[in-house]
Amino acid sequence: GSGMMDMPVISVERWFDMDPEVYPLGLMPEYGFVLGASQGVSYDMSLAPRSPFFKIKVKRQPVLHTMLRHIMEKGQDKRALEIALKCSQHPQFVDSLEWLLYETVLDYDPERRKGPKHGGGANHGLASMNSNDILENFSSSSSLVSNSAISNSAVLHPSDTNLFPRVLRLLKYFGEYEDIVVRCARKMDAKHWPLLFSYAGEPAALLEQCFTSNRLYTASCLLVILQEMWGFISSTPHSLRLLEAALNKGEVDLAMELSTFLMKADRAGVLNAKQVRMKEDMSWVALASKQEHSDRKISTPQRWEFRSQVVDAQIVYFFRSALYDVKLRAIVAVSAKFEFPLAEFLRRESSLVARALMDPGDVLLKLHRQFELLEPSPQEMTDAWAFAKRKLMRLAGEGAMSNSNSATLTSSGPTAGAGTGAGAA
Repeated sequence: GSGMMDMPVISVERWFDMDPEVYPLGLMPEYGFVLGASQGVSYDMSLAPRSPFFKIKVKRQPVLHTMLRHIMEKGQDKRALEIALKCSQHPQFVDSLEWLLYETVLDYDPERRKGPKHGGGANHGLASMNSNDILENFSSSSSLVSNSAISNSAVLHPSDTNLFPRVLRLLKYFGEYEDIVVRCARKMDAKHWPLLFSYAGEPAALLEQCFTSNRLYTASCLLVILQEMWGFISSTPHSLRLLEAALNKGEVDLAMELSTFLMKADRAGVLNAKQVRMKEDMSWVALASKQEHSDRKISTPQRWEFRSQVVDAQIVYFFRSALYDVKLRAIVAVSAKFEFPLAEFLRRESSLVARALMDPGDVLLKLHRQFELLEPSPQEMTDAWAFAKRKLMRLAGEGAMSNSNSATLTSSGPTAGAGTGAGAA
């Protein structure tokens, strides 16, 4: 009787529900998911009639975001941050944080101050495991994080009963914060955006942060959010800067998407020469493109029919800068993608082309690196130099002989003339 009284009381916390059609096989803490097996039916199409047969499918279910959510619901925000830092090297770590934010946004109720709801489900083995056991498995599979990595002044307030703002404060400890917010926003209905960005930060501010850190793809996604929430007027200035940055970084596909966005804004009437500071007339681009396609006898609609002078101006400015640095590969790539009349541009910028090609050796070296040409071996360079020297010496010898013959003819010319004159006399 006394032995029974001395036994410790074990509490079981249910915080994870496995897919009822999946049988759990085990936890894989190094990847952040539970591995399970399910059955399916497939048919052998080679047999007549078709014969069904069963097969085993291996499935995985993420568990990290559910675990972090459970820990934070208990008010242990600092513990959740420790676990998140230990798991930051997991392949699907960012996806887990995205799911954590997505679920808390949808369950957030600012009026009732209600905690998130949990749906029911079958309780398969791992679903009833103590959360401390799971934490130990995750901790043992990841590198240890010292308590000094988490500042004592960390802005984590477990007393705040609203999980959604606390999750955002947790996410701000990681450099992928803006990426997580944007990916989460793209997955949810636009009606939740005002709530999300009222806590996560204004889209314009997040876009500026992404632009500063050269995350152009995330910044371009924020353009769509800005346009949906406030129209083209708020997003156009940012799209111009992003287009310029994408061209300079060689992100041609992204630049094409941004140009399409700008052309829509142009057709909507929110672009003008004063806003984009255009000082040149770019109508020649469309005319030259039309002429090139008519020369090729192309009848299908081409990009020149939908050109925007704002986009063409940005391309011209980029070409001038790239030509000055002899970035010919980038110029060719952009010209091919945008169907830009490169020949007409080079004709108009002939003086700039001449200045860029003043040093042939430097130009050849840059072309060699840009197009990743194989470098010649030292022996090949020696042989080429010897051949060039022999060629130059032969040319120099032929030139000297030609000069001597010309001098002889010149000196004999008056004598012969004098003799002829004397004979005539």
